[in-house]
Amino acid sequence: MHSFSSTPTIGRLRRFYVKKTHRRLGLGSLLVKRIILEATDHFNVLVLYTDTEQADRFYTSLGFLKSNRYSHSTHYMDL
Repeated sequence: MHSFSSTPTIGRLRRFYVKKTHRRLGLGSLLVKRIILEATDHFNVLVLYTDTEQADRFYTSLGFLKSNRYSHSTHYMDL
């Protein structure tokens, strides 16, 4: 997780994967929830980019909003 572009208050979640054989066990949710918790100490907004429907459902289930509000991102969450 790092600052997104030149805006230090926007963090970007990137390259987050759970091995296919370990999906649907709650590990991804636990990890993203922890990332969100840690991000609140450093950022006002967390953004990410995904191009799959499965990932879209995953992130929106965790509270991310699907939007092109931030360039080069498909989802965001106000922290």
